[in-house]
Amino acid sequence: MLKAATDFPQQVSTNSAVLSVTLDPYTTADGFFEAMKGYEPASYTVALRLTASWLDDFTSFKTIISDISKMKENLDGYIKAPNKTDAYELNLESLDNAVDECNAQRSLITKNVDAVTRDPKLAIASRSDKDDKFKYTKPGQIRDRLPAKKNVTQSTLTSLSGSSIVCCNVLEGETKCTKLYWQHENGSIMESTCKNLEWSLEQTMVATSAMPNTPLAAVFDPTSTKTRVFYMSKGRICELFRAVNHAVWIDGEFVNPTATNSPITNLAVYRQPSGRLHLFYQDQKHKLIHEVFEPGATEWAAPSGIPEDQYTMVSGSSLTVLPGVDDWFSVVFQGSDANWIELVFDPTTEDAAKKWKKAEIGLTLRLCRPGNGLSSTFLESTKTKELVAIYPSNEIWMTKYENDKWSDPAHVGTVSASGKVAINHGSSGDCRIYASKNRGVVEMTWDDSKKVCKVTREAGMPILPA
Repeated sequence: MLKAATDFPQQVSTNSAVLSVTLDPYTTADGFFEAMKGYEPASYTVALRLTASWLDDFTSFKTIISDISKMKENLDGYIKAPNKTDAYELNLESLDNAVDECNAQRSLITKNVDAVTRDPKLAIASRSDKDDKFKYTKPGQIRDRLPAKKNVTQSTLTSLSGSSIVCCNVLEGETKCTKLYWQHENGSIMESTCKNLEWSLEQTMVATSAMPNTPLAAVFDPTSTKTRVFYMSKGRICELFRAVNHAVWIDGEFVNPTATNSPITNLAVYRQPSGRLHLFYQDQKHKLIHEVFEPGATEWAAPSGIPEDQYTMVSGSSLTVLPGVDDWFSVVFQGSDANWIELVFDPTTEDAAKKWKKAEIGLTLRLCRPGNGLSSTFLESTKTKELVAIYPSNEIWMTKYENDKWSDPAHVGTVSASGKVAINHGSSGDCRIYASKNRGVVEMTWDDSKKVCKVTREAGMPILPA
């Protein structure tokens, strides 16, 4: 395992210490599987996610130190961080202390990476917050205490590096809102709300027990007015729901403790117009698992139909559901043969064994690295499917399904090494793409006529001026 973790290291020097982080090419397709023979995929993949997240934080501290240097050259352009009892003072000595603290956290990250490189099982070991050997101060916690630029609105969204992000549209009365779910630096699952193109500066806590860098899935049911959020905690899938105009999140009906013990599974959930809820995830044997919640039911059920022996997934495969017309939809994931697989659900067929069919027209996207982002949306007015994916190069690419074929991929932007992506059509009808950066989430607007994406703002902030 040590050889597997160090064959392709990226060396980052810091005070004579070395930060070793496994590179993306090591995780792609055939090369990934060949290298992983004889190793435990779960430990390796979680170790990869952790080190990618740590590299983001390590880089963020370097950026913070650079920002502090600029502050020291122009103290008059800044003010002391408001509403922070432990804020750094606006003077050179206090800013030097901030630099020292950043360097101390970088050293801790170096030790963390060295530990999981030597023993990747540490990445999935159960540990309490009090006994967390990997704990260190997050970049956002230090940045929030730094002096702020005068007359500049600060983002209130400080997500965990590598946080999954997921969107869903919710009807609150007559108002269509966009809900964004993400993981805070403290590990909590949070909800942000956008109404009339304005993000609320306050977030709602959904859950506190999620595993670090948990996958997320969310869906809104207009009949029951419930929003359901799925995430991973202590090796199993958890479900919470909340009805519109209710403040409390309640445990959902999905309570199968044996659903999965794999910490690297991804989640996808979809509601058919007829009201059925479908949940997809990967089990310990890397099989695609499908569970259904019927309208009026009291528990989830696992229907037969998907030939599990035929559709094995890449460990930690990206996974998403493509909505379709009426009750048609498809599920997309990376197969063990290093190709995209799209399974189409045919609601008109009575025979359960024939409801799932492999799509004849393949995706034009390149494969993602295992565990990385994949997100989809459906534009009802034009019956168009849209899909975004993150390549191993950390670039976001987008393709559309119209006129019975997938378009050539178009470049959207980039994310951090452990970044994720989400796509959504909100109340304005514009295509919005959300990408996680080292800190926070960037909102972008896609211009289909020009095939370009414009950064609109950080989620949680006002729209940037044109």
